[in-house]
Amino acid sequence: MRYTVTYEVYIEGDNDKHAFSKAELIAKNQNALHPNQQWDVHKLHITPFASLNVQEVNIDAIKTEKLLKEDLPF
Repeated sequence: MRYTVTYEVYIEGDNDKHAFSKAELIAKNQNALHPNQQWDVHKLHITPFASLNVQEVNIDAIKTEKLLKEDLPF
């Protein structure tokens, strides 16, 4: 049987890009430890401590910027 599980993890980051990078690193490490599972970063939120002011981070913009900085193979 296959299941989908949603985890919530609070991480510290200097900025949106740093937090996204740490989230991707956690996913990559979990994928290496458990090759039959797939960890992906789908959403990222700014969640200030003791505040209800939660804001979603546009990770698509971060991913696009990251792709533009990489050397393309063609």
